[in-house]
Amino acid sequence: MPLSYFTGNEQWILETPAKVSIVTLNNTYLDNLPIYAAHLVLRRRPRFYCMVLIFPSLALYALSTLAFLIPIDSDEKTSFPVTLLLAQIFNFATLIDLLPASSLHFPIIAQLVLTVVVHMAVNCCLSILGMKF
Repeated sequence: MPLSYFTGNEQWILETPAKVSIVTLNNTYLDNLPIYAAHLVLRRRPRFYCMVLIFPSLALYALSTLAFLIPIDSDEKTSFPVTLLLAQIFNFATLIDLLPASSLHFPIIAQLVLTVVVHMAVNCCLSILGMKF
């Protein structure tokens, strides 16, 4: 089937035209009725996920390293990493709402954000411990 039969989509790109085949199943319930099967190759457009999830996550992660440059005497030494950690957890909650729930495969983007959250939590704890000792 040619690509001219398909309309564009803002989330998906049709990579190859549809291959339509007729499959007959020898089943008593279907009484040898033809079944049409279509094979499509789709690719997701990644710009939305990059702009909404990856870039803010990496920006917060880069800002979290600045917590070690704040002087120990400053009152912002603990509040800055905690605020960034809360922002990253909110970003992770947004990610959970956008991605489909599945126990079989954990998305790579969710693994990235979860790793960043854990690392930022460790940074937050280290900056708090650095003030104590």
